[in-house]
Amino acid sequence: MAAITDLLLRLGLSYSLMRREEFIEHLTKLLEDKGIDPNDTRAVSELFFKELNFWLERENIKNAVKSSTVDNNSELLNEIKELKNQISDLKKNLEDFKK
Repeated sequence: MAAITDLLLRLGLSYSLMRREEFIEHLTKLLEDKGIDPNDTRAVSELFFKELNFWLERENIKNAVKSSTVDNNSELLNEIKELKNQISDLKKNLEDFKK
C-alpha cells in the first residue's frame, strides 16, 4: 500500500512541476478561499513550490546515492571474488614451486 501511495504522490508532484504556473494559481485560489490575505497567498504558493523543489532534489540525490552504493557494492564484491581467485592461484603456484 505504501508503494502505491508513494507512486501517486510522485505522480502528483511531477504533474505540479510540469504545470508550475497552473499549480501556483490553483494553490493561491485555494489559500484565498480559506481566508488567507490575498496579498500573501502568491508568496505562500511560491514558497511552497520552492520547498517542493528542494524536497524533490533531496529525494533524487538520496536515490542516486542509494543506487550508486548498490552498484558499487556489487562491483566491489566482484573484485573481491576475483582477488580471492588470484590468491588461490598464487597459493597453488607456490605449492607447485615447492615440489
